[in-house]
Amino acid sequence: MSQSRRGEQTWIDAAADRFERQWNTGPDRPRIEDCLADADESGRAHLLAELVRVECELRRAAGEQPTPGEYLVRFPDDYPPVNAAFLSEDSPSPARRPVSAAESLLFGLLALQNNFIDRNGLVAAFGDWVTDKTKPLGQVLLDRGAPSPARYAVLEQLVQEHIQQHGCDPELSLAELRVVPEVRDRLEQVADLDFQCSLLSVSPEAGTQMMWSGW
Repeated sequence: MSQSRRGEQTWIDAAADRFERQWNTGPDRPRIEDCLADADESGRAHLLAELVRVECELRRAAGEQPTPGEYLVRFPDDYPPVNAAFLSEDSPSPARRPVSAAESLLFGLLALQNNFIDRNGLVAAFGDWVTDKTKPLGQVLLDRGAPSPARYAVLEQLVQEHIQQHGCDPELSLAELRVVPEVRDRLEQVADLDFQCSLLSVSPEAGTQMMWSGW
């Protein structure tokens, strides 16, 4: 590591330590946005990733469940460092835990119903997802360039609300969605047994749609 790189890392570590001390001593939680105010452009992304990682650890210790979507709303132009924070080896997060086929299918169908992605994009994303099921479908979609980080955050909230409305059971949530035959036919081509079992829960005829009207 070069001397300049070591110096940057030392500065980032010191800033993260100050942030953690302020968090623990209170009375108010420090804001990552305030800590970034004095960061130069070259070091800002690394500092943001570290501060998000530290804040998530502190929030989990307090019983909270931070999600990537929350931080993408706060930092819509900073997807790479936010993503890096949630993929960190030192930060166990939803982005590193296996994601069920039912949750992924629910996320994808809600994205499609709200016109955040098109049919081709949905099928292609599921093709990528089956190769690495530890990666949430939302992450796959972000990597493919759609939806935007802000819409990703909206979808994440919609999925969680939909699941909660149906007894925290993703399969029951899927049973309340309807899918046009053309989309169902294409999804039946996804070569994954778990995915196809979840698809059986979706009716092409009866059900409801959960739409976002903010766009």
